[in-house]
Amino acid sequence: MMDPDHVPLSPPTPPQVSNFVNPATLAPTIIAISTICLAVMIPFVIIRIYSKARIVKALWWDDGQFIKLDVFPSNALQGLVYLQP
Repeated sequence: MMDPDHVPLSPPTPPQVSNFVNPATLAPTIIAISTICLAVMIPFVIIRIYSKARIVKALWWDDGQFIKLDVFPSNALQGLVYLQP
């Protein structure tokens, strides 16, 4: 029985060659973009939470969602990138 991790679904087009040993990956690009987006997002969320807590003195459910989304998606995205072969 053939191993699907080492056998292509169909032959590649003529100028290309199948590479199962060291395939191309977008992991460094995804990590760089998610890091930049996180670095831009964090100050805005901090300013929003500060202004709602100190100036308006009323936090609402959407502020909790911003805090939760500020912490977790970057970790989940980078975890998925590290799981790639």
